[in-house]
Amino acid sequence: MRIMSDATINLLRDLIAIDSVNPSLVHGAAGEKEIAGLIANKLQASGMDVEIQPITSERSNVIGLIEGAQKGRTLMLCGHMDTVGV
Repeated sequence: MRIMSDATINLLRDLIAIDSVNPSLVHGAAGEKEIAGLIANKLQASGMDVEIQPITSERSNVIGLIEGAQKGRTLMLCGHMDTVGV
């Protein structure tokens, strides 16, 4: 049984390959700027309106918006992009 598509696996590989360690946890760490750019590009490619909000020189938020066809309830998904060692 196939659970994930090749596109999903490739996206996960791309995300995992980016150093996005939180600089407030590890001095000199890369932060989320690069991974935010990748996510923003993927959201734009899927047709979303995208805004990148710089927080610091190493950290950004990404907001993707899909306007509904009708007025009504809103769904918001929120996650984080930084990584930490295990």
